[in-house]
Amino acid sequence: MFPKYHIISSALLSILLYPFFGLNVLFVFFVGFLIDIDHYIYYVFKFRNLDLKKSYKYFEDYPKRRHFVDCLCIFHTIEFFILFALLSFYSKIVFLIFVSIILHEVLDLIEMYRLNLWEARASSLIMWLKRNVLIR
Repeated sequence: MFPKYHIISSALLSILLYPFFGLNVLFVFFVGFLIDIDHYIYYVFKFRNLDLKKSYKYFEDYPKRRHFVDCLCIFHTIEFFILFALLSFYSKIVFLIFVSIILHEVLDLIEMYRLNLWEARASSLIMWLKRNVLIR
């Protein structure tokens, strides 16, 4: 999903949560779109290229490339969600970050469903490691 949609949805969620959490909602806002930094990290490791514009273009064009499979976006894995879910019981800030992560992922899943791109991104770090590192 394009960053502008994550920015807009994170801003709206932050506005809704502001009366209850005050300025702590800034975590909701920033995490809502900065979580996609893992796309850039993936691009840098895959192509050994630091060009942010090329990285953005690569992911912008992925619906056109049906061979785009099993991208490891570490912050979009189930293990990452479980970690934040568990930590959210101990911190209000982590709870807000977790809420933002969930919103982000729901929007991504809607987009993946709409474009039929279920295989585009690895949903589990463990399964990705099993497929790409441990079994070769």
